[in-house]
Amino acid sequence: MESKYSIGLEMVFGASDLPLRIARIAEPEEKVSFTKRASASITSNKDVLTLKISANDRAALKASFNSYFKLISLCCDLKEGLND
Repeated sequence: MESKYSIGLEMVFGASDLPLRIARIAEPEEKVSFTKRASASITSNKDVLTLKISANDRAALKASFNSYFKLISLCCDLKEGLND
């Protein structure tokens, strides 16, 4: 897919296994593409989580970003809840 728009985001979590866990949780989302308008990848390297999204239009870019960011936020909230 040749994309007009793209975004990349790196999140540093400190000494944590959370980036690896989030990448594993998001893996099925990457493999199943519901639309041809956007594609995404999420990877981890030690304590850094990297999200890359490419899309044909801004609406698809925004929708994909929001979906992945909600997933990441949910994982962080769950981790915090388990630590309390």
